[in-house]
Amino acid sequence: MRKIEGKSTDNPKLIKKELKNGTYSLYLEYYWGYSKSYDDENDTEIIRKDRRKEALQLYLLKNPRTPIERQTNKETLELAKKIRFEREQQLKDTKTGYRLNTSKKVNIFDCMDAYYADYTKKDIRMVKGAINRFKDFIAIEYPECKIRIFPEQLNKDLMIKFVEYLQSRGHGSGAFTY
Repeated sequence: MRKIEGKSTDNPKLIKKELKNGTYSLYLEYYWGYSKSYDDENDTEIIRKDRRKEALQLYLLKNPRTPIERQTNKETLELAKKIRFEREQQLKDTKTGYRLNTSKKVNIFDCMDAYYADYTKKDIRMVKGAINRFKDFIAIEYPECKIRIFPEQLNKDLMIKFVEYLQSRGHGSGAFTY
């Protein structure tokens, strides 16, 4: 049994266990703290770690030989990590009421401006130029979003159009050769 990823404080932990057939079985191990019980026969107090395991029914090949097997292992491991993260969020939500808020609407322009305000490196003109070019592009191509654009609205088609916009307008290299 070996922990696959993350810090030792992760709850649950993603663990792989070697099986007899040469594969690894992936499972989650939850840690619930300590429990105390009393043994009447010996008049002693027994302290146990409370743990629970959840089988994910996902398996990794021990020695993948082909690129297809390696890719399958990689995809299976990514899926297991996503499941672990979701279970961790559910656990935090039930214990403390904490949950990553995924429904919050964030304006990308505000994020860009905050990034620029905190930027301390020497190429700050490049950052400002990139932000201005993106804002100009949005104002021209998507005028309904020129004040506010959300992460859900950023998609592959928008990025392709933005690259085409930059290639059609740009000449030379540098922050202000626009």
